Amino acid sequence: MKIQGLRLTVLIMLTSACALASALTQAEDASAPLAAYEVITGETDLTDEPFEQQLIVKCPEGKRALGAGWAVLDKAGAIKQGKVSYFMPSYDGSGWMINASDDSDWLGAWKIRMRVMCAKVQMFDF
Repeated sequence: MKIQGLRLTVLIMLTSACALASALTQAEDASAPLAAYEVITGETDLTDEPFEQQLIVKCPEGKRALGAGWAVLDKAGAIKQGKVSYFMPSYDGSGWMINASDDSDWLGAWKIRMRVMCAKVQMFDF
């Protein structure tokens, strides 16, 4: 019984490894449904103002935004407590926009950093 379970586990692992290798090969192919993946980073300038800042990060031509992450940072690059009022992709998926502010008790210069995951995406007709 244990040997059959082991064989099944090995078979599942090999199948998963083949599927991963196939997905990685497709990701390198520009004609794949999802290809040429990259992360684009953008930052605002440091400010001492307590008001909200806006940052728009655009993907390279021909690529679409798949997701994003953000942080409010101090002048040394340490993460501060931030508050977001808007965090969405653009209407056509070519980039991402954020409106954020420093919500920490510690006053000082701050900025927004956002990373956007971009890739060539093959469109499907449904």
